[in-house]
Amino acid sequence: MDGVVKLEFYKQNIISDDLTLSQVIIKISKVKIKTLFVINRKKKIVGTISDGDIRRGILKYKKLEVKIYKIMRKNFFFLDEKKKNFDYDKLKKNNFLLIPVLDRKKNIIEIKNLEEIRSKIIRENPVLIMAGGFGKRLRPYTLNTPKPMLKINGKPILEKIICQFRENGFYNFYISTYFRSKKIFNYFKDGGRLKVKINYINEKKPLGTAGSLGLLPKKETKAIIVANGDILTKLDSNFLLDYHNKNKFDLTVASINYNYQLPFGSIKVKNNHITDLEEKPKLTYKINAGIYVINSKIYKSIKKNINISMTSLITSLLGKGKKIGVFPIYENWGDIGSKEILSKLNKNYKL
Repeated sequence: MDGVVKLEFYKQNIISDDLTLSQVIIKISKVKIKTLFVINRKKKIVGTISDGDIRRGILKYKKLEVKIYKIMRKNFFFLDEKKKNFDYDKLKKNNFLLIPVLDRKKNIIEIKNLEEIRSKIIRENPVLIMAGGFGKRLRPYTLNTPKPMLKINGKPILEKIICQFRENGFYNFYISTYFRSKKIFNYFKDGGRLKVKINYINEKKPLGTAGSLGLLPKKETKAIIVANGDILTKLDSNFLLDYHNKNKFDLTVASINYNYQLPFGSIKVKNNHITDLEEKPKLTYKINAGIYVINSKIYKSIKKNINISMTSLITSLLGKGKKIGVFPIYENWGDIGSKEILSKLNKNYKL
C-alpha cells in the first residue's frame, strides 16, 4: 500500500481544527483506530486527538461546544524523511497507533500504522533453533521423524516456528540437528523457499540444550535468540530482544506462568493452631518457556563439542555474577511434549 493509498485509507482520521468537541466525538466513533489528525485551513497538521484527549476535554470544559483546538495535543510524534529511528515501545505505551508522515511544510503525505512499521523491521540477530532431540515421548511418531518435523495442520512444527520469527523481522537462522538430520536439511535446504537464510549445526553427538552454541561461527557478533524446536508461541520476539538489550542482560530467559490447582483443601497452621483454611488453592509458578537471548560473549565462551544443558549454563553464569533476566510471555504458548498435545493442536490450532 503506497503513501497516497494509505492517506486515502485513513482520510476519516483527518479533521478540521474548527470542529467542536461534540462533532469530534462523532468523528472518532466512526474510525477503527481512535486517533485523529487535526489540520488547519492551509491543510497543515496542527495537532492530534485521541479518545483520552476527548475525555480530558469533557472533564475540563464540561461542555461539548468547545472548539477542538483547545484540547488537541499540539506536541505530537511524526515521521519525516530524516527521522527513521524511534522508541516503538514508548509510542505503543502512550497509545500512538497511527503515525503521520510530513513533508517540509508540515503537510500530511502519508499515515503509517505503528504495527505495520514494526513488522517491516529487519533484525540482523541470528536465531538458533534446537532440533536435534529424539522426541521419545512422542514415539512411535518420532521413530523415523525428528520431533520438530511432526506436522500440525499439514506443516512441520519447525516451519511454523521459522515463519513466526520471519514475520517479526528475523531472517538469519541456524538449526541445530542430530537425530534424522537429513530429513530437516532436505526439507528446508538453504531456506530460500521460506525467504530466509538457514545454516545448519550438525552435532556429531548429543550436546544438550546449550552445547551447540559452541559450534556457532565466529563471524556472529550479535546477541542470539535460542528457541527449542518444539515450542509454538505468538510472542513477538522483538519485544524479548529489546527487553534484553535495554536491561543490558548477559542472558535472558523467557518464562510463562503455570497454574496448578491443589486437589485438596489447604490448612495454614501456627503453633499447632489453624489460622486459615483454603479450599483447593491455585498455585502459580514461573516456568522456563524454552526461548532465550544470549550475548555473543557468552556463547563464544562455550567450548566446542561439550555436552551442556541450558540449565547448567545459566547456573554457571549466575555463579560468575552475570546478569540474567526474565522476560514474561503473556501470548499463547505451547510445548508439543506429548501425543495428546499434538493431537489437540491438530484439531484446534490457535498458536
